Amino acid sequence: MRCLSACILLIFSTLNLSIAGEASSISFYGSYTTSSKLFHHPDDVDESVRNQFFPLDNIISAGIDFRYSFIEDYLQVGLGIEYISRIKKFTIPFGTSKKIPVTDGFVVYPLEFTGYSSIPTGSDNWEFYLGGGGGMYIGTRAYEIANEKSITINKKLGWGIHILTGVQYRVFQNISLRSELKFRDVQFETTTKFATAETQFDGETIPLEAEPSTARFNIDGMTLNIGIALQF
Repeated sequence: MRCLSACILLIFSTLNLSIAGEASSISFYGSYTTSSKLFHHPDDVDESVRNQFFPLDNIISAGIDFRYSFIEDYLQVGLGIEYISRIKKFTIPFGTSKKIPVTDGFVVYPLEFTGYSSIPTGSDNWEFYLGGGGGMYIGTRAYEIANEKSITINKKLGWGIHILTGVQYRVFQNISLRSELKFRDVQFETTTKFATAETQFDGETIPLEAEPSTARFNIDGMTLNIGIALQF
């Protein structure tokens, strides 16, 4: 959350740089993403093993973005930051009758740069627009076996592109409701390792992975954003 807080402060400080007479906006929104994938063996030589994935679907997240308008408000450029987390808890069998709890998932902070183009509607209240751009993604894995947490030893910065379409309705002079449908390809990798070779759980000694484990995350589902925008 420290990264998200720092970016919010940066966005607010950027508002002071706006040129008088030009429109800017800041928006706060919630998001729903349909699907993502966790690849446990992204570097395996066997393609069938390399392509196996663990689904992480139905992702709820939140974000904030700043947009600056120019050329009579028909074109905009924007900077957005999100907090996305999807973690699953499940069990795996151990021995003849026991089950071990496992936690697996991710936390990622997308930082995206986007260009927007408005579609003329002839209305002062309704605005439709298209957009596209790229982003970088700072993510980490949340991985536990039998309540023993893994340690992140390496993170590879991810990159991706996105396209979107949106609609905005002006409720008051400087307040609008905004909704977007976004398609993007977010990928990042992390390497984790357990600090110990085994752990105790429910009276049993549970062996843990001895070697570092690299995982790749791919957030490629459709994303729906709904939020409120404040114009300046």
